[in-house]
Amino acid sequence: MFNTSTFPAALLALALALAGNARAEWQVWTLTETRHVLRSEPAAESATVRVAAACNEWVGFQILLRSDTPVTGVRLYAGDLTGPGGAVLRGSDARLYRQHQLRLETGTFRNDAFRPDWYPDPLIPFQHPVPGKALERARLTAVPMDLPAGETLGFWVDLYVPADAVPGDYHGTYRVTASGGRVREIPVTLTAWGFVLPQTPTLVTEFGAPRLRDYYRQRAKTAHEPEPADWAAVESQCARLLSEHRFNATPPRATLTPERRPDGSFEIPRAQVGALREFVDRYHVNALLTPHPSGVVKNPVAQRDTLRAWLAAFDRAAKALDRPGVLFYTYLKDEPNTLEDYRYVQTWGRAVREAKSVVKVLVVEQPWTEPGRGGADSAWGDLYGAVDIWCPLFSLHRPESAARRQALGETVWTYTALCQGQPTPWWHIDVPLLNYRVPAWMAWCDGMKGLLYWGGMSYWRQSEDPWTQAPYYTGSGRPQQGRKGILYHGEGSLVYPARAVGYDGIVPTLRLKTLRDAIEDYEYLAILEKHGKAAEARTIVRSLTRSFFEWEKDAAAYEKARARLAALMPSAASEPRSSPAAGAAATPPASDLRLPDPLLTSRGTPVTSVEMWRQTRRPEILELFRTHVYGRAPVGRPEHLKFETTETAQGVMGGAATRKQVRIAYRGPGGEGAIGLVVFVPAQPRPAPCFLLICNRDATNIDPTRAVKSPFWPAEQIVARGYAAAAFLNADVDPDRHDGFTNGVHGIFDPPGRTRPPDAWGTIAAWAWGASRVMDYLETDPDIDARRVAVIGHSRGGKTALWAGAEDERFALVISNDSGCGGAALARRRQPKAETIAAINRSFPHWFCENYRRYNHREDDLPVDQHMLAALIAPRLLCIASATQDLWADPEGEFLCGLNASPVYRLLGREGLKADRWPPPDSPRHDGSIGYHLRTGKHGLTEYDWTCYLDFADRHLRPPPAGKP
Repeated sequence: MFNTSTFPAALLALALALAGNARAEWQVWTLTETRHVLRSEPAAESATVRVAAACNEWVGFQILLRSDTPVTGVRLYAGDLTGPGGAVLRGSDARLYRQHQLRLETGTFRNDAFRPDWYPDPLIPFQHPVPGKALERARLTAVPMDLPAGETLGFWVDLYVPADAVPGDYHGTYRVTASGGRVREIPVTLTAWGFVLPQTPTLVTEFGAPRLRDYYRQRAKTAHEPEPADWAAVESQCARLLSEHRFNATPPRATLTPERRPDGSFEIPRAQVGALREFVDRYHVNALLTPHPSGVVKNPVAQRDTLRAWLAAFDRAAKALDRPGVLFYTYLKDEPNTLEDYRYVQTWGRAVREAKSVVKVLVVEQPWTEPGRGGADSAWGDLYGAVDIWCPLFSLHRPESAARRQALGETVWTYTALCQGQPTPWWHIDVPLLNYRVPAWMAWCDGMKGLLYWGGMSYWRQSEDPWTQAPYYTGSGRPQQGRKGILYHGEGSLVYPARAVGYDGIVPTLRLKTLRDAIEDYEYLAILEKHGKAAEARTIVRSLTRSFFEWEKDAAAYEKARARLAALMPSAASEPRSSPAAGAAATPPASDLRLPDPLLTSRGTPVTSVEMWRQTRRPEILELFRTHVYGRAPVGRPEHLKFETTETAQGVMGGAATRKQVRIAYRGPGGEGAIGLVVFVPAQPRPAPCFLLICNRDATNIDPTRAVKSPFWPAEQIVARGYAAAAFLNADVDPDRHDGFTNGVHGIFDPPGRTRPPDAWGTIAAWAWGASRVMDYLETDPDIDARRVAVIGHSRGGKTALWAGAEDERFALVISNDSGCGGAALARRRQPKAETIAAINRSFPHWFCENYRRYNHREDDLPVDQHMLAALIAPRLLCIASATQDLWADPEGEFLCGLNASPVYRLLGREGLKADRWPPPDSPRHDGSIGYHLRTGKHGLTEYDWTCYLDFADRHLRPPPAGKP
C-alpha cells in the first residue's frame, strides 16, 4: 500500500497510473486458424471466437494470454452456448486443455524456417477423460496457471456439435480469470451447419495402437516407474481417445486370431467375433488389420491350402461380423526397397490375392517403377497383381500411375515419414501445424482412401521424459531409417503418456487435433462426392492444394474454403431437424443397432458360465450403471430403521382384505425421514405374494380409504387375484424437483460438507433405495410371501423399478410400464419423437448422476445400454410394457431392450423374451421369463396393463398347486 502522507501527490498519481496500465496489459486473445503460437510471439487483437461445424463434429479454438507483468491463478470457465429455440450446448460438455510447451533449440532436419523457442504440443486436460474419474497425483495440472511476464501461453477448447443439434447460431461467453479479481470475457459464436457427419469416418486410418506396454515395461525394468495396474482401463481409454478423434482404434489381438482345428481348418471363435463386433461398433472402426499369415504359413506356394484355410477363417468372421463397410487387410511389407523385398511381395501378395479372400493386401509402396531407380528399379519387375492397397509416401505419389491402378479396382492410401524427397507437408512439432491438415485435402482430390503413419503415435523411446524433452527420432543410417544422427522432432509421436497429468493412458496434442480436423474435412468432401458435387468440391480444393508439393500456406484460407464446401451441401444432407427438446436424432433401423454385449467383459472375455456372470460380469455392469447413469447410494439398509404399523383394519373391501398402514422410519447424519406404506392383504392365501407400486403420482391414486379408486392402482383387482397390493409415494423418499439434493433422503444420508462426486446418486436411485426399505419391511410381515414380491412402476416409476430390481435381488418380479429413456428404452435408438439422454437431463437434471450428462448427444459412447439393465434382473422375472401412442417412450426400443437381454437369461437357464419380432398391439407375450405387451393407447398405467401383469404373475410368480413342483 502507498503511504499517502509521505508520498508526493504527483508521484502517487503516476504510480497509480502505471499500476493500472500494468493490469491493462494483461492481454487475452483467440485464434481459430490451424496454427500454433510460440512462447515468444506477441499478442494479437482478436478477443472473440466465431467457429462453425457440421452436426456430429468437433471444432476447436485457442485462447492465448500474455502480460508484461506476472499474472497468477489463471483459470478458464466455459459458458453455455444458447441457440435457436432455446437449444443449449452446455459449457460442461466442452473439453478444456492447457497447452504445454517444450523448448526446441535445434530444428528438425530440412526445416529451414526453424527458430529456437518454446513450442506448444501436448494438451493437459482439465478433467479425466473417462467420466466419473478424477485426476490423481498429477505433476502437471491445467489450472490454476501462472503466466510469467513476457511469455505467451494458451488454452485449447474443443466444442462438440451433437448429431441432433438444431442448425443455426449458438452464442455464449467464456471467462478467463486471475488472482486479484481480473476477468476477461470472450464472446463465442458457434454456427451449427444443417448436415450431419456419419459416426464412422470415411477416410481409413492406420496409425497403430499406442505402444504403452513396451514403454512402461522398459521403464519398470530401469526402475523409472511401475507399469499401470489396470491395462484394460488404459487400453479402453486409448481406444476411446482415438475414436473421438476419428482414428481407427486397434481391437484386442485375440479377436482377430484364428484357432487351428483338428481337421486343418482355422476358425475365429464366435465369442471373439462378438467381442470384435462390440469393439467395432463402440469405437466406429472402419478397417481391421489382420495378422500376417506368416505366423502359420512359411511358404505361401508350398502351403497354399493352409494359407487359404487361414484366410477362409476371416471370410467367415467377416460374414458373422455383419459390418459390410469394415475393411479387412494385412500389412504385407513395409517399404520394399530391394530386389529381395520385391520378390517377397510378388510371392506372398499374389498367393493371398489368388485366394479371393476378404483380406486385402496392403504394401507401403508406390505403384510405379523406373529403370535404375533406387528402391523401385523396374529391373526387379513390378508388384502388379500382388497388391490391393498401395500406400506411397507423400513425395512418391504420382497421380497418373495411381489413377491407372484405381481404374483396375485397386486402392491407394498415402503416408509420410522423416523428410524424404521433394518437400511435402512433413509432420514434426516444429513445422507449421497446417502441414497435418492439408494432406487429407490432397488425398481426396487424387482418390486416396486411407492415411497411414508409423510409431503407434507414441514413439517416445529416445526421450527420457516426453513432457520435459520433446519426443524425437534420430536416424540410424540403416535402410529406411534416415541418415545417421539426423534429428526429427515428434517423428512417430502424436500423443503423450498421461501419467504426468494424473491418469494412465494417453493425452492428445495440437497435432492430433489438427489431424482430426483433417479427417472431418475429408468427410465434407466425401459427402459432396456422394451427392454428385465432386467437381465443385474439387475446384475449391485445387484452389488451395494443387499437389503434394504445392499448397496454400495461409491457414485462414482453409477455413473459408470449408465454409464454401458447407454451402454446397445438398438439401438431402441438410434438411432441418426438430429441436433437441423433442429428442430428434438420426435413427438406425432396429436391425442395425450396435449394442454393448452384456456377455462380454470389459477386458473382452466372453462370459460362458453362470459363475462368470455372477462373479465378474454382473458386478461389472452394475458398477457401470452406478458410475455413469443412476449414481451410487452412500448407504444401504440404515442402522436406524424402524417399522411401525399405524393401522390394521380387518374386513375391508367387503371382507376380502385386511388393510395395514405402516410407517418406515430411518435416521441418518442429516436428520430423519419416513415412508408411508399402505398394504391390502387378501383374506386368503396367507402369506400372499405381493405387488409393490412405486407411485409417482399424487396420494389420491393410492387412497387407502378406497373412496378414490384410480385405475393406476386397482387394489381390488389385485387382491381378487390373490395378491397383496402395497404402494408408497416416491415423494416420501425424495422430492421430484431439482433442489440441489438438500432435501429428502439425500439431505439425510449424503456426507455433510462434501462436494457431491459426479457419480453420486440421483433421485431415481433414491426412490429405488426407498423401494428396498419397503422390501425390508415386507420381509418382516408374516402375511406377505417376501420371496414373491413384484415391484412395479410407471414412467419415471418404471425407471425406478428397473433400477431397484437391478440393485436388490430380493424382488422376484420387476415391472416396467412405459418407462422410456433411462428405463427400458434403448438409448442408442435416438428415435425422432422419443426422449433422449440430453432431453431428459435438461428437463430432469436431478434424476440421474452428474456423469450421465456427459452422454448428452453421445449415446454411443455410453459403456452400457438399457438391455444390460434388464439383464441384471436375470434370472428373475421381468415384465416390460409399452403403449402404441407413447412415442416419447419409444415402444419398439422398450421391446428391443427385453429381446437383447434374453441371451443372459438363456445363459442362466431361463427363457428370456420368447418373440422374434415386435408383437402387434394387445397381444401379450408371456411365455418366457421376460414378458412384454404393447397396449393400444397413450402413456399411462391402466387396468388392461394390470390385467397383463397379473396374468404374467399367475403363470410365473404364484406358487404351484400342492403336490406339483
